[in-house]
Amino acid sequence: MTAIILLLALPLEAIHLKTLKKRHFIATTTILAVGSWINWYYTKTYTILLFAFAMTLSLLGDLAMANWIKLTKIRLIDGIIFFAVAHLLYAFGALTLATPDWRLLGMVVLIIGSIGYMKVAYNPSKKTLSIGAAFYTATIMTAFGIMILNAIDNPNTTSLLQALGMALFVSSDMMIAYREFHRDFNQSERFISANYILGQLLLQLSVSIF
Repeated sequence: MTAIILLLALPLEAIHLKTLKKRHFIATTTILAVGSWINWYYTKTYTILLFAFAMTLSLLGDLAMANWIKLTKIRLIDGIIFFAVAHLLYAFGALTLATPDWRLLGMVVLIIGSIGYMKVAYNPSKKTLSIGAAFYTATIMTAFGIMILNAIDNPNTTSLLQALGMALFVSSDMMIAYREFHRDFNQSERFISANYILGQLLLQLSVSIF
């Protein structure tokens, strides 16, 4: 049942990709948030609770990026705040399923995160945003590293869906960073949205009731 509700995000995202209207995008992420809480209602597990809160904070991040809610005067900073906490919750949720080698995790986060940040998110002319992006990079790479190592150590449906979902999430964020810190590119909104929604969907499906 929960998976069916979550999968409703796909036709909604198809509508958004056609119209590029903010309300259609928010409707899609709202369905994912609602589905995550329905999943928790039927299971009452700690892991799913963390994933539900992560999806809810992601929805708040989406609202901030759409300028529908404001914490600061800079929407990207608002988005960074909400999504950084969401990634930490995803990371803690993944840790309840397996414990990776922390030394290897540190190397993965440092190497991949540093390369990604310097190539995409660092811009000396935007120091405040660059500092925020550095903090955000650390949080998302921690979550990504944990899920990648879980998938390698214990490959199963849950760990593989989480690794793939977070990989899509990372690719979406890298595209956002490139657009915000460097220049826009053709069909950027569609590529960013498709990767993001599919990534979130896989993350939620990884802990859902089929």
